[in-house]
Amino acid sequence: MSNTVPRRAIILAAGQGKRLGTLTATMPKCLLKIDDKHIIEHQIDALSSCGVEEFVVVTGFAADKVSEAIGSRAKFIYNERYDRTNSLYSFYLARDEVGEGFVLLNGDVLFHRDMAEALLQSPYADAALVDFRDGLAEEETKVKVDGNRIIAITKDMDPTVSDGENVGMLKFTGAGVARLLATAGNLLSNGAEKSWVIAAFHELSATHPIHAVSTDSLPWTEIDFVEDLSFAREEVAPKCRLPDNTVRRSL
Repeated sequence: MSNTVPRRAIILAAGQGKRLGTLTATMPKCLLKIDDKHIIEHQIDALSSCGVEEFVVVTGFAADKVSEAIGSRAKFIYNERYDRTNSLYSFYLARDEVGEGFVLLNGDVLFHRDMAEALLQSPYADAALVDFRDGLAEEETKVKVDGNRIIAITKDMDPTVSDGENVGMLKFTGAGVARLLATAGNLLSNGAEKSWVIAAFHELSATHPIHAVSTDSLPWTEIDFVEDLSFAREEVAPKCRLPDNTVRRSL
């Protein structure tokens, strides 16, 4: 185990989010607003309050709008093939930014900052947030654990055998960084440019320990559909608001 706490975050925000219809016709879903702030701003604020100091955002669709919204708070990497690739490819574009450790998340997740704190402070070198719950459907990314080690993480899993849902936030430090990059590179070399980044986590979990960190029933939601956005605004956001005196660290 390791108590290394990563100080850098990589946010994957290259996709458009077409399932949100007209709401994302001219801007990616990471720029949808909740409580008068973009989703990605909520993410940066929450992670900053946990001690994350550097942010790398992989952009694609309407990249100029993302960089304008965030400004100097992040470094940007542009996926010029965003419409022909997926999050695995976007992540690999940021391979020179991983350093000795990082936290990785998708740009469409609204979460309570204490979830991020739990993940960052986890004693395990490589870990993922998992919402241990039943009733998952085809859309959710399912997780299977043995003890507290993840042994499978995929959307294709039978919900009746899964143990919970992947939140879409992971940390990697130490040897796990190089192993994840090697796994992602091998998948891409074999034609997986349209795969989700979870394909790399799933393959790596067979040979390398990735531990599950529970959300402890704290509020969060991934925003894929219009009803998800409504749920985020009405149910999740009121429970996730940072105190006015929260220290914000910026670049």
